[in-house]
Amino acid sequence: MAKFDTQTGTWSALRDGANSGPNSGSVYSVAKSGDHIYVGGFLLGDPTAQRYIRRYNVVTKKWEVDSMVK
Repeated sequence: MAKFDTQTGTWSALRDGANSGPNSGSVYSVAKSGDHIYVGGFLLGDPTAQRYIRRYNVVTKKWEVDSMVK
């Protein structure tokens, strides 16, 4: 996953330290609600590739791994 900085015009990884979140695969949907961005698809970045939804907290800038919905 990546984010675009409109001030600098650059892309960078959407990660938080060692937890990079989903790092490859197919994203089928992205939605924002409140302080969270939800990403759904067939994603890699955990022990195995799975179909699921991941949640990123834009305030804490962390992937909330416990929020995986399979």
